[in-house]
Amino acid sequence: MFECDRKAWGLFSRHHYLSNRLSSNARCFVGMIDDRPAAFVSTSRFPHATVKNMMMLSRIVVIPDFQGIGVAGKMIDSVSDHLFYQGWRVRITTSHPGMIGSLKGSQSWICKRQGRNGRHRGTVSEKGSSGRITTSWEYKQI
Repeated sequence: MFECDRKAWGLFSRHHYLSNRLSSNARCFVGMIDDRPAAFVSTSRFPHATVKNMMMLSRIVVIPDFQGIGVAGKMIDSVSDHLFYQGWRVRITTSHPGMIGSLKGSQSWICKRQGRNGRHRGTVSEKGSSGRITTSWEYKQI
């Protein structure tokens, strides 16, 4: 895992399940396997009135060739550990069932919230999380 220029998002954006947009203030990280880009994570500061040292993980993408072997979990743990040692608290909010399952099975993450995001209005959006169960997690170093 290494920090990279936001231009790297171009290699991963079409594989993201919700949106291909990237925050303008994102810090970007790429994970490599055999000198090939395999995974991407972006982070941004969490705007909060009292919590000043919170980073949010977002845009977690694993290239299809590397999916299903635990790359996403290793990547978010590696990025979170890196940020933790810089003095940041790290959170992730997700509605992706696979990611929720992975976080539930990890000792490095504590579930802070679970519930529905918005109200389902009779339509299903391919590129949105309205009506899905969402969970928020905070990283803890073990």
